[in-house]
Amino acid sequence: MIKSFIISIFSILICSSAFAQPPRLEVLYGTIQEMNFGEFRKSDYNQGFITINPQSPTNSSYSGVEFDNISTIKPYSVTIHKTGNNRITIYFQKGSAGYSLYSSNPGGHNLQTQSNSYVIYAEGDGLDHYNQNYLTFKRGSGYVTIKVGATLFIPADPAEAPYTAYGQNLFTYWR
Repeated sequence: MIKSFIISIFSILICSSAFAQPPRLEVLYGTIQEMNFGEFRKSDYNQGFITINPQSPTNSSYSGVEFDNISTIKPYSVTIHKTGNNRITIYFQKGSAGYSLYSSNPGGHNLQTQSNSYVIYAEGDGLDHYNQNYLTFKRGSGYVTIKVGATLFIPADPAEAPYTAYGQNLFTYWR
């Protein structure tokens, strides 16, 4: 059984503003959840894929694999807390290249996420609106949780092992 696919923490870049007394953004590191393509096994000898739905992970799509428990699929998520009364817009620059996930088995097998497959979903009491390029906070303090999904391709004959990616840059954001 291929055990688990995880994409690790993304890097964060917040550019400073030239405004007098800008509102504060705090990234609450205790609320980061790493992306996990779940625990699954191949169901046939064809290529497969898993696409994480960041809004509803249990409604993620997949083919060529079986899950005993689909709730093992998790999007990457981070919660941002804004203090102050100003509206703030932060912009996303999503990673465009696919990333490799490496197995712990001898031989260095890897799987690849699809290039440009990252999808962003945002929710929270501080959210005014968002799209795939930016999000805007409401006036006043509030929280926004950003969730990121992606597509993982699975070859017809992957090695059975845990696969992990280290330090992937899923997206960068700045204001």
